[in-house]
Amino acid sequence: MGRYPRTLIVEDVVDVFGWLSERVHDVFGIAEIWAAASFGEANALITDGGWDLFLVDLGLPDGDGTDLIPLAKRMHPSAHCVVTTIFDDADHLFPALRAGADGYLLKDEEDQVFAQNLAGILSGRPPLSASIATQMLHVFRPEKSAE
Repeated sequence: MGRYPRTLIVEDVVDVFGWLSERVHDVFGIAEIWAAASFGEANALITDGGWDLFLVDLGLPDGDGTDLIPLAKRMHPSAHCVVTTIFDDADHLFPALRAGADGYLLKDEEDQVFAQNLAGILSGRPPLSASIATQMLHVFRPEKSAE
């Protein structure tokens, strides 16, 4: 992302879209931000060229944001695709990662923490909320046997 990022925020709640836009500006300064409030709108916009960043909500009124991730990654292989959601459970996390998500951020984080996690993109760190990273570690940690 050498220039200002062309960003598509897929989010159906207007206030949350505004909050996410502010976090993008916190991290990248100037950014071209587009909105998609539904799966259908996002699906149509993803085919447009030049995207650098996708912030994708999972719970959309007309579909699951997870299903947008493979299309975004296929059409824009160098773009970052970051899930932004309230769902912090394995049933949402792992399908999103398997679909190709480059990060997974929770929208209930404080502004500064969310922005710091998103800024990981700039240094090659995957943007992950701390509770998500902890959950991933627990899944892959060997079980302790009862002795």
